[in-house]
Amino acid sequence: MSTENLSHDEKAAKFSFEKPEANKESEFSSKVVLNFFRHGEKNPAPGTDELTKDGRKKAVAEFAARFGQDGNPHKMAFGSWIKRSEETAALALENTNLDSELVDSYGSVQELTDAIDAEATDASGEKGLAFGSKTGVRENLGFKFKKGPVMDAAYAAIKDNNYLGWLAHEADTMIPADDTETWGLNRQAANIADEIGKYVKVAGNFDRLVAKKTQEEGGEDFGNTLERFMGSHSGVLESFLVKLIQKTKGEAEKEKFVNALPEAFDFLEGFTVEIENKAGQTEPQVRIKYERKGDTEEKSFKYDEMVPVSVIQEIISEGKK
Repeated sequence: MSTENLSHDEKAAKFSFEKPEANKESEFSSKVVLNFFRHGEKNPAPGTDELTKDGRKKAVAEFAARFGQDGNPHKMAFGSWIKRSEETAALALENTNLDSELVDSYGSVQELTDAIDAEATDASGEKGLAFGSKTGVRENLGFKFKKGPVMDAAYAAIKDNNYLGWLAHEADTMIPADDTETWGLNRQAANIADEIGKYVKVAGNFDRLVAKKTQEEGGEDFGNTLERFMGSHSGVLESFLVKLIQKTKGEAEKEKFVNALPEAFDFLEGFTVEIENKAGQTEPQVRIKYERKGDTEEKSFKYDEMVPVSVIQEIISEGKK
């Protein structure tokens, strides 16, 4: 299902992304927000794995409407080793902060991320990062296929607009047990769950840092929300949702999800994870939200649930045996 001819308002209505609610001290002491999404329109030219210029502009416009800019200093962007995913995440991170001429003219993802780092403010308040970067690479956000029957089947499923259906029902049964070069549904789901699990742990450390900073002079300017923009690929993020929905809502609801988008995510489509620390809780609360509004009830799907950390750990364990 393509959104190429839809306006940005129509796409926003279709995917129904929600901006995180305003921070309220009475609700949580600190929060981690993870925005997962597929990359933008890829350049079909041989020898490149980046976005088209039109894809860049569409991504900036879509992300400006979805995320905007709120002055939060605790933001970073990550993608896989495949450049278009990091590029898309960087565009999501900065969106309206980016000069339109830069968006149109940068010659490589490195040039884009260098420009972002040059404009970023470091911990001392100085412009330009002395070390580190606002963007990076996470292997878990990528995908791998070994040449052979499984890869051939994957490409055939993509051609038939049934890629997610194939991943959910056939992929793992086709991958030999000793094949470590191909990632199917369980492995891809585990990779995304692993990213979420890492930030569940980060959430505790961030909460303690927020508490410390709020006791210091000027601490009210520190902020209590850590946010990440995670660019990935078709089939990767959906694999996680397949497993998550199966575990939390049952087999029938999982099939409803797969049937709603058998071709997998469209460009820029994704889901949000909110990890909140609250007074008196034994572990952070994890809320995962996804919605697609299709032309029919069968092509529409919504998931908005509080998910136990134990479910995230189960998905990791089952995919990385």
